[in-house]
Amino acid sequence: MKNDMEDGKHSEKDAPVVSLEMSPDSSSQPEQLNRIAALKILGLDEKVNAHLVDNRFWQLTKRYRAEKNDDKLKEVTEAYEVASGRAAAKKIEETQQQQAKKYFGKSSRQWNVFFYYAWWKILLILLCAVLGASFLYQMVTRRDYDIRIVGIGHFTMDNTLLTDYSIHDLGYKNPYITAADLVADESETQNSATIYGAAAAAAFLGLDPDVILFDAKTMPYYLSTVVSLDTYYAELKDTLPKSIFDEITPLTGTMKDFYELTAVEGDKIEVKAGDEARHIYGLQISDPELIRALGVANGWQSQKASLVFSVCDSSKDKLKAQELITSIFRDQKEIIARYEAANPSNADTTTTVS
Repeated sequence: MKNDMEDGKHSEKDAPVVSLEMSPDSSSQPEQLNRIAALKILGLDEKVNAHLVDNRFWQLTKRYRAEKNDDKLKEVTEAYEVASGRAAAKKIEETQQQQAKKYFGKSSRQWNVFFYYAWWKILLILLCAVLGASFLYQMVTRRDYDIRIVGIGHFTMDNTLLTDYSIHDLGYKNPYITAADLVADESETQNSATIYGAAAAAAFLGLDPDVILFDAKTMPYYLSTVVSLDTYYAELKDTLPKSIFDEITPLTGTMKDFYELTAVEGDKIEVKAGDEARHIYGLQISDPELIRALGVANGWQSQKASLVFSVCDSSKDKLKAQELITSIFRDQKEIIARYEAANPSNADTTTTVS
């Protein structure tokens, strides 16, 4: 630093700071300041190199910020723009942009910069457009679905076996089965699918599904979209064999818990009457063979595979939704056997968590 300043023939303390108005080579307009006058303002001579210009500017800005002298800070900044050549470069760039051919108000270079920084926004808009078109298509042209099942959680889902089971065993003619892969709590690394999973889930929920399949970690984030299963769970005790019923875990929660979990920091939570009452909102199975047979592949790195059955609050036929869930619980051995027959290479594999 010392050598640099000696080369410039000035130190920070003894270097004169010439105002723009006093400079003999400057005009009345700061933007017309020439390089010699700009160097004088910075306290440097004409032979100084670019490194010394940068170094001197850094010293002066540090000094004037400490002194809170905004006028001097502005003055040396304008001088630095000229002395470093940046003002000239900026002027050339502005001239080129003005002379360049415009496409919808921007030059080709400006469009390149725009797309470089805004590609993800464009991708998001396109995704929303596709989801919106899909949603519109389902609402307008495909209202003949007789059962709707939507998966929401950090898993992928092959709906082949569940579709066949719904048609051949339960008698549905046109089941709709799909899934949105998402990391609801953002606790794990996102990928190209999960980053837009929440938007996909919102679109699917707009179709008024009957049954929603969650994983245990995701369900609490969607508590407002499902109904209480208190009565239904009690009925299952009399409907299913004890060995099957005992493998079902009821997942409970309160609306107060949901509000607290999903509230944005700083939001005031208003708890109404009944919001603190605990109800059963999902029925969880953890048998990896049945989960795999239903086409679900766990995506969590930190959680074991789980599948939670819930009834959507916007379902047009909640009793039908409950009957489908009961059938899957009751026929689980047959469902597993069909999967293993269709996928002999996977019959001996087990679900693992890394």
